[in-house]
Amino acid sequence: MIPTNPPPTFRNPDLWSPGFRDFVSQCLVKNPENRATATQLLQHPFIKSAKPNSILRALITDAMEIKLKRQEEEQREQDADDDENSDEDEVDQGTMVRAGTGDSGTIRAAGSLGSSLGSTAGTMIEHDDTGTLQSQLGTMVINSNDDEDYDDDEDAGTMKTQVSTWSVEDLRLKLASLDPQMEQEIEEIRQRYQSKRQPILDAIEAKKRRQPNF
Repeated sequence: MIPTNPPPTFRNPDLWSPGFRDFVSQCLVKNPENRATATQLLQHPFIKSAKPNSILRALITDAMEIKLKRQEEEQREQDADDDENSDEDEVDQGTMVRAGTGDSGTIRAAGSLGSSLGSTAGTMIEHDDTGTLQSQLGTMVINSNDDEDYDDDEDAGTMKTQVSTWSVEDLRLKLASLDPQMEQEIEEIRQRYQSKRQPILDAIEAKKRRQPNF
């Protein structure tokens, strides 16, 4: 896609300063031979006139403190929920024991049924096909998107709380830093995709070479 498509542009150029637009345009030159080097980009007026990172240091510190407090509150809520669930389980188990003392035969029959169900459930879990599928797919079976989504939601909530207290200049600086971060993340995703894609292509090519020619 990169060699055939034109370089990306700003959707709303008026939202960005001329210096920043010029800096980004130099980074996105289509022909690598005409693209500015890292040394040249460091001498660009937009970079040389940038403010020190001490401006964001206080904001980052505040954001981390808020995030830590929120995690502690959520942990306390989770511990409280676990205690309530544990108490409910103990009450249910106690009720089953007391009900069973009146008729021990019924308890034995119920235990047999429970054993049968447990055996059946265990057979379903230990299915050979499922194990084979997990072995073939490898890490693709393991999906941690729920944790990532939770972290993203938490970070987004923290960011919403912070931006409401920022000045216009701080907001512009933060906005200006997002595009380079986005480009870096896109490049990292592309590299991860390529690292997964290339072994498959190599395997296909190897199988083609082993096939007899008719």
